Amino acid sequence: MEDAELRNILFSIQGSIAGFQNDMSDVKNDIADMRTDIANMKTDITNMKADITNMKTDITNMKSDIVQLKGSVKTIELKLENEIDRKISALFDARMDELRYRKENKETREKVFELDMRVDNLEKAIMPNRKKFYNIKKYMKFLPAKFV
Repeated sequence: MEDAELRNILFSIQGSIAGFQNDMSDVKNDIADMRTDIANMKTDITNMKADITNMKTDITNMKSDIVQLKGSVKTIELKLENEIDRKISALFDARMDELRYRKENKETREKVFELDMRVDNLEKAIMPNRKKFYNIKKYMKFLPAKFV
């Protein structure tokens, strides 16, 4: 083998080593970028874990609030039911009183009408005899005291 061939092989090996070194440099840069990406991902995962923990706390608080709201709603429903029951009872009692009053008023009007009719009938019966009564009363003055 000649020196020229050896030199060519040596230059070829040196070129390959330089290419390999460039490739290794690129790989090192890629690995550095990957490490940065992994570090960022770890940070993101840590933040996500914190967010999940906060969300769990929020969900627990919301469940507690819902339980309190259900209790409040039940209390409001009971209060409304009691108030409505009292109002319905008052309306029913008032309606019954009104019906009773109307019935009593009707009965009273019927009695007054009946008594008015009786008075009219009595007046009709007495009026013709009234003149006779006054005439008799006039003559009674003249009767002795033992007859009066």
